[in-house]
Amino acid sequence: MNICWGEPQFPSKVMASGGIYAFHDREVPDTFHLIAEYGKGYSVVLSSSMANSQHIPGLIRGKDASIVMVEHGRFEGYAPFITVRPEKAAAKEYLEKFGKEEIKIPVENNDTMRTHVSNFLDCMRTRKKPTLDVETAARAQVLISMAVQSYRQGKVLYFNESNWKMSDKPAKA
Repeated sequence: MNICWGEPQFPSKVMASGGIYAFHDREVPDTFHLIAEYGKGYSVVLSSSMANSQHIPGLIRGKDASIVMVEHGRFEGYAPFITVRPEKAAAKEYLEKFGKEEIKIPVENNDTMRTHVSNFLDCMRTRKKPTLDVETAARAQVLISMAVQSYRQGKVLYFNESNWKMSDKPAKA
């Protein structure tokens, strides 16, 4: 989600759960749930299961509309369009600007790995900032590390951005 927001953010609070329910010959959970909260009012909910083939649509839910990025839920697969689905109680300004019907935005079927590597190599030559830069990666890695620790410890964890530490107690203001 950090590439969708205006600026990448560190999570402020992360909790994770799940377990090994179907495949008992492993250390990694086959079912995993994650909730992350961010200081600027966003939250991320992720639920996954290797024990079931049904996928959950990948979407962003807002107060005026939802953006459905991957209807079929398989982020590794191609989705031909992104759907903007207005909320029934959307703000008047939203409805006046976009209407009350779904909007379907076509998506090109690109080789995403080739696009990513090409962007990286181009940035190496030109010294421009890559699409997925180290600052965005650091924020994503903090979320991943906190989720793993939260799952293992069975605790809600908090991140203090000023000292780059996670704790089971909220940072003091």
